[in-house]
Amino acid sequence: MINGTLIPSVQDFPVKIPSVQDFPVKIPSDDELGNMTATKVEDLYWDYINTIQSLCQRVVRIGTIEDGGKEVCADELYRPRPPCLVYSFGMRDKGETYKHGKSITFYMIGLGEENDVLSNQWKIRTLERIRSDLNHTERTIDLLKIDIEGSEWNSIPQMVLSGTLRSVRQMQIELHGRGSSRVLKVLRMLYEDGFRIFMRDRNLNCKYSRKGLARQRTSCMEISLFRVF
Repeated sequence: MINGTLIPSVQDFPVKIPSVQDFPVKIPSDDELGNMTATKVEDLYWDYINTIQSLCQRVVRIGTIEDGGKEVCADELYRPRPPCLVYSFGMRDKGETYKHGKSITFYMIGLGEENDVLSNQWKIRTLERIRSDLNHTERTIDLLKIDIEGSEWNSIPQMVLSGTLRSVRQMQIELHGRGSSRVLKVLRMLYEDGFRIFMRDRNLNCKYSRKGLARQRTSCMEISLFRVF
């Protein structure tokens, strides 16, 4: 109370899981997307990924403040708890499997939409297969970090359709590209699967200009999401 005025706390506000109607930016139906110009699709993509969809009161950056660090929600409902399980795809490191300390293991495995082996002998596996191979099928993935240079648009649909993302609490993804109808459909899949954007960051290494735009944009956007249902 200040000067006789009661100042509400966060706990005084009702908890509500917002619906898509609560947001000023939503992804329309497939038919509507098909009738939009490429420029309008690009603008919708930019607006959508820059719209915060749910509140995290305590956002913590894990890793460097520069490119590579990720924003994690440390609120009581979402924060990782030991023994937490973190999957990180997209690290530049040794081309071999090895351990780093007692709790971190690097595997020569990439994330993809199907199980395959590349010409350089890198194994590409679906998230479903990786969880099975590592005996993690009964565990929740506290954090899933994905930075796979555009392949996220192929991998995410497989993860949603297989139901694997139902075992993930938070995701930190770097999105690549300027947006397309297909990309917007993938983002809509994440929304319908229960994920909400609580933080976004612009990677300025990929900035670009477009005729008619007053400001520059970036084709590399970091978004952090948590599962609300």
